[in-house]
Amino acid sequence: LDRGAFSLTMARIALGLLLLGAVAVLGAELPSGKLLYHNPSSPPRANNLGMYKGKGTTVKKHPYIVAVTYYDSFNCAGNIIGTSWVFLSGDCTYGYDPSSVNVIAGTNDGSSGKKYDVQQLLAHPNYPDAFLDYDYGLIQISGTFKWSSTIKPISLPKQAPKAGTKVIITGWGATGSNTELEQGVMKVISNKQCAKIYSDFGLTFTDRMGCVYNKGKTTPCDGDWSDPITKGKTLYHVFTAIATSGECTSEAYPAICASVYPALSWIKNVTGIE
Repeated sequence: LDRGAFSLTMARIALGLLLLGAVAVLGAELPSGKLLYHNPSSPPRANNLGMYKGKGTTVKKHPYIVAVTYYDSFNCAGNIIGTSWVFLSGDCTYGYDPSSVNVIAGTNDGSSGKKYDVQQLLAHPNYPDAFLDYDYGLIQISGTFKWSSTIKPISLPKQAPKAGTKVIITGWGATGSNTELEQGVMKVISNKQCAKIYSDFGLTFTDRMGCVYNKGKTTPCDGDWSDPITKGKTLYHVFTAIATSGECTSEAYPAICASVYPALSWIKNVTGIE
């Protein structure tokens, strides 16, 4: 584990202890669900976790999605936004040594495909000062992507998605022997509604966060980190956290995401993408 990733893990442990302490002081009951988020120090909880009620798809239908590996093991999804740039959540880049990370494009199974070395890994300057806020990351590959039917960029949003918008989530997750790409339909819900559902967890929802939900149906889970949430050819969110009282099935809470639109100025300043 890299030093930065270890520091981030310790910071999250400290935050968890702080929240538990606050609950004890206030005399409130602990929430029945468990909050899951990307932890670079441990693998997903079980081999059979992944997208719940997802349907098989192909990278030709989602040519922007890439697999980001850490020492040759799947770590996160990523999204091609430029000739040498990938956008994803900050917890998938913060504290990692670029030499230990690779990007695999044009892959249906998350492992085969065109493999790229990494030139630099970036997290937003304000990450990880606030838990799940400013959860933005960028990867610059060594060289450039060669466009094909399975490797193409996705457009950045011109505005944030409105509540009620139907979106598609795509990813591999930790699906055991089934490693093929999957997708599912979800719906954007307001941060106000999401905060109410997550009220027991003491989370603060900012404009840089979003939520998608399909109650009792499609949901991402442990191992689906940074999965793209799209509509048409536009990337709106990437998946960062979720709570569930059991496995990630019908009991799952809404999926918490990093909202791409508020990050546009940072993305453009760093990458030069217009």
